[in-house]
Amino acid sequence: MGVRFLDAAIGNVPMGKKAVLFDMDGVVFIGNTPVLGVRKAVEELRSKGVCVLFVTNNATKTREMFVEKLGKMGIGAARDEIMCAAFGVTQYLRGKYGRRKARAFVVGEKGLFEEIRKAGFEIVNGKNMASDFVVCGLDREFTYLKAAAALSHLKNGAELFGANADATYPTEKGIMPGSGSILAMLEKASGKKAFVLGKPNSYLLEEHLKLHNVEKKDAVFVGDRLDIDIAVANKCGIYSVLVLSGIASAQDAKRAPFEWKPKETIRSAAQIGKVLEKLGWI
Repeated sequence: MGVRFLDAAIGNVPMGKKAVLFDMDGVVFIGNTPVLGVRKAVEELRSKGVCVLFVTNNATKTREMFVEKLGKMGIGAARDEIMCAAFGVTQYLRGKYGRRKARAFVVGEKGLFEEIRKAGFEIVNGKNMASDFVVCGLDREFTYLKAAAALSHLKNGAELFGANADATYPTEKGIMPGSGSILAMLEKASGKKAFVLGKPNSYLLEEHLKLHNVEKKDAVFVGDRLDIDIAVANKCGIYSVLVLSGIASAQDAKRAPFEWKPKETIRSAAQIGKVLEKLGWI
């Protein structure tokens, strides 16, 4: 199925508009496999006037890449309906470094490199040129040499930023190490604490709501991780919904501390319509 691009009416969404924000990995898809029934659920929400948005800690892709990936699964999405960590971290860094031509050492994949370049930063390779900051995302070709180069930059004064601190992520082959595992190595080696932009930091979620003119009381967040997705939704005062298609289990939810307790638990995001019916939104 071809990619369907939608026009996002950014800034034209009236206050009071209801919105559902979906995490992606483990919620909408697992690897390259869509979660059964989610495409239909998204279509039904939109047909009833609910704003559908996506917020992901995944920094391996640009927003345009996610539009294409969702499109191949039959889920139409506009670029501006997606907040991914690669885009979010670069927006934060642009604000921090302003118009200065800052230099970046990047640990990550194509999406993060592209977003850093588009934001106007100079990317340095190896450890021969000084950098202003090191930014870390998931890198499935991470090597000891990359770690050594990143450490050299950090020891020479570069700041450390993380796209996310996810220790693992779900795939069709099972749970795999996430970018948080790489970031932890860099923190341990350098003695520096990274500033992490991804969830459970509220930055990605709050910026996306502002962009679409949605108030927190009018939003529902759907995620698969208690310590990341549910934690950030609860911290922000957003109605939290846990799905059991990704990382967390029903038993995990029962044992979770209060701040990680979801308001609702469903088998998969395909059932989100029932939650909104219960809330009286549709």
